[in-house]
Amino acid sequence: MTLYRQRASKTGKTSDALADILRIHDLQDQQDVHTRHTTVLYALPVLLREDVSGFFKTCRVEDSDEPDVGDAPVAILTAVSDNTEKPIHFNPIKISIVH
Repeated sequence: MTLYRQRASKTGKTSDALADILRIHDLQDQQDVHTRHTTVLYALPVLLREDVSGFFKTCRVEDSDEPDVGDAPVAILTAVSDNTEKPIHFNPIKISIVH
């Protein structure tokens, strides 16, 4: 987290994106090891300047259809019971690696 905060204090697109992720983390009521792990997981590709558009996928548990993971060779699928529009889900029902 310290590395991310140091990088977020600089200027540029990567720093702005990291600052946004850290801002969402800081707004969480509960900040434990799980929220830190989630934040680190979501921020790592940003720090490495990788395209994450097909990497992080979210689906609702109530949806009976199989989630669309596209043609990504590997994706992290987060199953949630609430709004899927949130950028980061700190309390998912389930997280799976799809390959």
